[in-house]
Amino acid sequence: MSHSTANPAVADRSVVMLLDQAAEGLEQARLAGTAAERFACARLAALRAAAAVLATRAEPARRPGRARSRPRSVWVLLADVAPELGEWSGFFAVCASTRVITTRDADDMLRQTEQFLGLARAAAVLRPQARRRH
Repeated sequence: MSHSTANPAVADRSVVMLLDQAAEGLEQARLAGTAAERFACARLAALRAAAAVLATRAEPARRPGRARSRPRSVWVLLADVAPELGEWSGFFAVCASTRVITTRDADDMLRQTEQFLGLARAAAVLRPQARRRH
């Protein structure tokens, strides 16, 4: 039995909301008027999908007496908690530094995010078994 004070129903609702927002972001990307808008909407959708996975798998850091560690990107965290999505993390981390967006960049981002959303949905639903505390 877990001694967590977190309410799983609330966590599950937030995960569903993040995944729904990611899907809506993809739709916005499809309808975007410019390559830069399409890229930005798709990238935000990918971030929301990653956040859904993190919400189901990441455990809060509990380090009493230690200074906080440096902030890490969602992509670094995702690779840590969902190693099967590590290549995706690397792809999206590299895309974060893209400054000049071409039509091809935007189309690739949209396509990749569509695939990633499907994988993120599965990763968020197929959580590893909760660790039992004795």
